[in-house]
Amino acid sequence: MKGIARILFFLTAVFTASCSRTGIVYNVPVKLVRPEVTVSQIRDTAFNFSFPEVLQSYNLQIVDDSVLVIEEQIADPGQYCFKAYSINTFNYLGAFIRKGRGPGEMIDPRLTGINSQTPGINLYDMGKAYIVDVNESLESGHTSIIREYDLPSTVLEWMPMPDEEQFVMLFEDNEFVFNLIENNGAISQTFSLFKQADGKQYVTHLSNILANDGCSGKVAGFMLLFPQFCIMDT
Repeated sequence: MKGIARILFFLTAVFTASCSRTGIVYNVPVKLVRPEVTVSQIRDTAFNFSFPEVLQSYNLQIVDDSVLVIEEQIADPGQYCFKAYSINTFNYLGAFIRKGRGPGEMIDPRLTGINSQTPGINLYDMGKAYIVDVNESLESGHTSIIREYDLPSTVLEWMPMPDEEQFVMLFEDNEFVFNLIENNGAISQTFSLFKQADGKQYVTHLSNILANDGCSGKVAGFMLLFPQFCIMDT
């Protein structure tokens, strides 16, 4: 009987929580939405290429509406972290950014989302963030950096914002927080979305992918393990 009572109590708690429209975001109501229109994307069978130069890809980005950049998982110093292909011809365009600590090299660069019409990629690595010109890097054979940023040591996610500001996801005092950083390095806004959650225990569960439209100042954080996203107005 005790086991049945526990099950009934658990189901009651879940039902109550689901009806109250509360969520894991601190002090913010949850809005349940459904898509008004659903579109099914058919695979383009013309794009059928094996990318033989790429061995272990785990991220990709379209640049300048014509170049596909593929990020590789690299183990050995001196190997290239990124390979590029033409979307128009499927031809291999070359590689750029070697793994290492020398000029123009990076240890573990991470791509962050951009508008596909821009000529560069956004990435961060070892306390620094960069906007890298892909075409110039391929043509010159050297890493062409458009802009460089200094980052706090606890940054988990980073993205550039309008007016040369930055938006970062940090892990501080056992909590995930989001900061808007001005071009002079000062923190102008802080968003604490998960105050009630143990950051160390739920580091995977609270993971987000950040995105913005590059002009409005609003940032969307898409949660990886929950069917939920948060919009932060900076």
